[in-house]
Amino acid sequence: MHLANVTVRPERFPVRDRYPFCLPQIQTLGRVAFDAPVTFFVGENGSGKSTLLEAIAHGCGIHLWRDDSRRRAVQNPHERRLADHLEVEWTAGKVPGSFFGADIFRNFAAILDEWAAADPGQLEYFGGRSLLTLSHGQSLLAFFASRYRIPGLYLLDEPESALSPRSQVELLRILAREGGAGHAQFIVATHSPILLACPGAAILSFDEAPPRRVALAATDTFRLYRDFLADPDRMLADDRAQDVVAPEAIVAGYVPGCIGRVAELHGAYYHEHWGFGVFFEARMATEIAALFNRFDPARHGFWTVSAAGRVEASIAIDGSEAAEKGAHLRWFIISDALRGRGLGNRLLDTAVGFCRERGFPRVDLWTFAGLDAARHLYEKAGFRLVEETRGRQWGVEVTEQRFELSLR
Repeated sequence: MHLANVTVRPERFPVRDRYPFCLPQIQTLGRVAFDAPVTFFVGENGSGKSTLLEAIAHGCGIHLWRDDSRRRAVQNPHERRLADHLEVEWTAGKVPGSFFGADIFRNFAAILDEWAAADPGQLEYFGGRSLLTLSHGQSLLAFFASRYRIPGLYLLDEPESALSPRSQVELLRILAREGGAGHAQFIVATHSPILLACPGAAILSFDEAPPRRVALAATDTFRLYRDFLADPDRMLADDRAQDVVAPEAIVAGYVPGCIGRVAELHGAYYHEHWGFGVFFEARMATEIAALFNRFDPARHGFWTVSAAGRVEASIAIDGSEAAEKGAHLRWFIISDALRGRGLGNRLLDTAVGFCRERGFPRVDLWTFAGLDAARHLYEKAGFRLVEETRGRQWGVEVTEQRFELSLR
């Protein structure tokens, strides 16, 4: 790899309440290692992936063919300053490269045409024809196919935007071929599940804070396309999303107010549906607070998702006895505001992924009979029922169940 790693230094941020320094994904990113020929940044709009990509370009000395002559109604002096607060490390010295952005490619194509008017030989580096004489998608593929034969570091921001699915497959072949040849390294921000299927690529999800590596099938992009193609009518008929505030990223660690809010979510839901009372909610609050009082990031994990600044979902891993008995999954809940949007799968993937990364032998959880939707998610993630008994550990007699997932 040409670029070994990039480290974001949040302690140097000039502010923490202005974009991009306010993004939890950027604040918690830390060091990112680039050990694959192709690395993808994937995540929802506004998650910071394109902002980081541009900052990496600036940090690596790569020029962006942007037209900055136009005025803007509102100016953010911090918008392009992230590069000032990150460090890049090369494997064997700096290499040349280029930045592709669909919004700025037309500026580059026009400038190239001006150069070619004086020196037609310039076009030989880009397929032998003026890029302005081709369709947008054709000009992109001509650029990609010719430029990426040259050794270097290549950053691409949503290159699929003007490409048909067939052309995206062609770009996928280019990335796999040139990256696999060893002379080209790619970092790509994308929403395309076709590109994400690149063999041997690393995928960094910005739907969580801090962003983490995931498999293709664990990305929201893959799941959304899969579910839509499996049943488009159901997706179109589900109009609940019109009335729901978009959720923020999965955020790791303590969030002010999360102890009381997660206890409240549990207390309200289980009182309404199962008659649980003050004993249950008080126990939730006490045990969540106790976990944070002994919190060790090497053993414990706690994640929340907020909407409109309010915690609406959570999950946790208590690894106090992970080495001997395995980790314990706890406080998994999603409010009505965010239910039915695939968030449960994402939270479970995050928690189980945390356990795998730390080498825990197994993870278990306690629940009770009747929570069928939750049981479906557990079993889909690989958990199996291993114990069942009548009990009152939550203050009301229920059929308690223990599920376990082996990680060995």
